[in-house]
Amino acid sequence: MKLKTIVTFLYLCISLLAFISFDSNLWVWISFLVSFCVITLIAYYHLNIETVFSPFLGAYVIFNYLFFFIAPIFQISSFNLVSSRFPNDFIFSTSSVITANFLIVFFNIVFFLSYIYFKTNNRTSSIISEGKSIVFKNTPVAILTIFIICVFVVYFNYEYVITDIVESIYITNAKSESVSSLLLRK
Repeated sequence: MKLKTIVTFLYLCISLLAFISFDSNLWVWISFLVSFCVITLIAYYHLNIETVFSPFLGAYVIFNYLFFFIAPIFQISSFNLVSSRFPNDFIFSTSSVITANFLIVFFNIVFFLSYIYFKTNNRTSSIISEGKSIVFKNTPVAILTIFIICVFVVYFNYEYVITDIVESIYITNAKSESVSSLLLRK
């Protein structure tokens, strides 16, 4: 039996168990079903259609499946009459969950279409000079761009970065910084 078959079987069994045990509003259930279908299509492409193995896409599928599908379903199913809060103290709201699932589905579709586009598009440019073809790859430019962005982020948040490295206890100072700006910086 192939490893792909075993992985697909386990994936579908765990998903079936998640849907059977999922106790929530019908629209929330449908939003998770749509999210599951998109993740499953990406996983199917990765396992069966893609000719060159991509560990990046495999990690992306696993991350999405675990943190945007399995974890929320089991967390919502575990709510009781006393507490309907997520582990991060966010209060459960049907409209918020549906909106979040819509955004996740939208992001997954855009990501997957971008992945296909950039994978099939030839990412090299060539200059023909005196009959010789010189090929430039965009990878060093992309790495340099990301590095420059990181340097700017560290430069503009230098004091915060140093403080964050030095302090081993993460205590927010409500007087100097709002919770939302602290989350954005983190």
